[in-house]
Amino acid sequence: MNKKLKLICSVFFLFTLGTNSFAQKDPFVITEPVLLNVGEESVTVDEFWKVYSKNNVTAKAIDPKTVDEYLELFINFKLKVKEAETLGYDTISSLQKELAGYRRQLAQPYLTDQKVTDQLVEEAANRLLEEVNALHLLIKIEPDASPEDSMKMFRKMKSMKARLKTQRDFERMIRSFTNDSDEGTIGEDLGYFSAFDMVYPFETAAYNTKKGEVSDPVRTRFGYHIIYVKDRRAARGQIRTAHIMVRNKPDASAEELKNSEKKAIEIFDKLKAGESFETLAEQFSDDKGTAKKGGLLPWFGTGKMVQSFEDAAFALENDGDFSRPIQTNYGWHIIKRIEKKEAGDENVDVKNLKRRVERDRRGVKSKESFLERVKTAYSFSENRASLTPFKKLIDEDYFDRKWKATEKVVGLTNVLFSLEDTKLIPEKKVFTQADFAAFLEENKKFQRRPANPIETIVNESYRSWVEKELTDFEDARLELKYPDFGSLMKEYRDGILLFELMNDKVWNKAVEDTAGLLQFYERNKESYMWPDRLKASVFTCKNEDLAKKTVKLAKKALKKGTSDEAILTELNADSQLNVSVKSGTFKVGDYPKLDSLDRKTGVSNPIKNGDQFYVFKIEEVLDAAPKQLDEAKGLITAAYQDELEAEWIKSLREKYSFRVSPEAMKGLKRKYKQE
Repeated sequence: MNKKLKLICSVFFLFTLGTNSFAQKDPFVITEPVLLNVGEESVTVDEFWKVYSKNNVTAKAIDPKTVDEYLELFINFKLKVKEAETLGYDTISSLQKELAGYRRQLAQPYLTDQKVTDQLVEEAANRLLEEVNALHLLIKIEPDASPEDSMKMFRKMKSMKARLKTQRDFERMIRSFTNDSDEGTIGEDLGYFSAFDMVYPFETAAYNTKKGEVSDPVRTRFGYHIIYVKDRRAARGQIRTAHIMVRNKPDASAEELKNSEKKAIEIFDKLKAGESFETLAEQFSDDKGTAKKGGLLPWFGTGKMVQSFEDAAFALENDGDFSRPIQTNYGWHIIKRIEKKEAGDENVDVKNLKRRVERDRRGVKSKESFLERVKTAYSFSENRASLTPFKKLIDEDYFDRKWKATEKVVGLTNVLFSLEDTKLIPEKKVFTQADFAAFLEENKKFQRRPANPIETIVNESYRSWVEKELTDFEDARLELKYPDFGSLMKEYRDGILLFELMNDKVWNKAVEDTAGLLQFYERNKESYMWPDRLKASVFTCKNEDLAKKTVKLAKKALKKGTSDEAILTELNADSQLNVSVKSGTFKVGDYPKLDSLDRKTGVSNPIKNGDQFYVFKIEEVLDAAPKQLDEAKGLITAAYQDELEAEWIKSLREKYSFRVSPEAMKGLKRKYKQE
């Protein structure tokens, strides 16, 4: 989901109904008490309660509101949408195009066979419980290769399978492929993999082959494969780790490599002595992207990390355990196990499994089943004999992208197939030879003459065309066939309108109105204050002797204006862990020991903190003062936006009529025990 869509959802989700009542109910037949009228729109008690309870009654509510509070927010939402419609935002072509894009995404689950999808989800979930270790041999073949060439390659693979019985046979063949100049052959040791790591046909062949056996040839978009299964094991699941990394430069000298290993061992010794992993990661890890988070890495499973790193991580038996320094191509790592999820746990891949299946090539099976269902629902009837003329009409003009439908199908008017809906949108639609010719002209798939015979090209193009028209026919009926989908589309439509309107009336206005923003700041500057602060450097020292040396050097540095790095260079000559420093502007609470010092420039005496010693070098004392506009511009702009929105809503409440029924409100509170 993109950033704009997330914001749209956050803006309108709380104020949309769970039904499509506005669009579908007869305005003259009201069967439930009306709570709210906004212009000509009516909202019943039950309708309002549905949206209120969806967002407030559950424990998941972020900012729960009372019924009265929520009603006011809901009124504001409806008034904004009405204003957008009045101003014609719903006719803006860019917004219509944007909504159409969201609709295509939201419609996808409805344009597949969900029963088949569920079966594929179950299959994938079972496969995720196991990992396969395999070798494979590949003979490349073009996707549009002729049936004769495909059969030739298939027989070649069959012959190879007959000769390859053992792992050793496969490994020998892989070596021969590696040394072979023929780019059409590939042999690889794939290591362990699981569901979704390989293309679906390959994955299926691997999982259907027993350990120590060779698969039948399997066709993928890459060519023909045979697979030797070396091993099968229970899936490792997912693990989350943190690491402290000591990086090796690509061109590091032997001495530099020795020093990096020494540093990693020193950090490891500190961990064994009981020091905090997170603190050491922040101080010493060369992975700056994770150091500030205590070295924390994203979740990963088999095949997602360097093998040595992965093996060391999964070898850790308990949460909190950490490894000895291990080496990769990137340097040295100390790995801490944070959490592990066993394969099959609710939140390990399975959580988003359905979405992954729908995106994956295995989703084709679900699509095919869906198309068959649509054919049955809409009385699909075809006359494939009318395709015959096209076997002669596809000529060199087609491959030269000069093929014109109107020139090629003169006099061809036969029906190729038809669809009929007698329920949702009654209509019978016929698709003719001329329609197919127009599709061929618009979708010139082949820019060069392929190896396939013309008959294959015609049949494949016809299949694609039928699939498109069947899908479009069903797609046009989704809002009527599935009320939840209709409701969702209304929500997205209102959200897009609201986003654009808020952009124009509030968000962009606050950013562009520099004079207004400055005036707002001047009126409210006392609300944006810096507390008392100290500009300082905090030195963390290994022992008291080092702390005393740090005091002397820090005083000299403060007097001469030299950098903290010079202090570190001198004190860390024999160990990079002797002294570390953190410089910045600190407020009360950042360092309690710092807060206890007199608020004046200078260098503190060593202050013991556990096994370590602090030395504070205070360079400047900063008293409490209002923040400048630029220093708090984000907060100030947000507050100014709130003020603009409040004024705008006030004007909308004066512009449009709305009415809340007190009797209906009382009835709602009694019915749902909200008094």
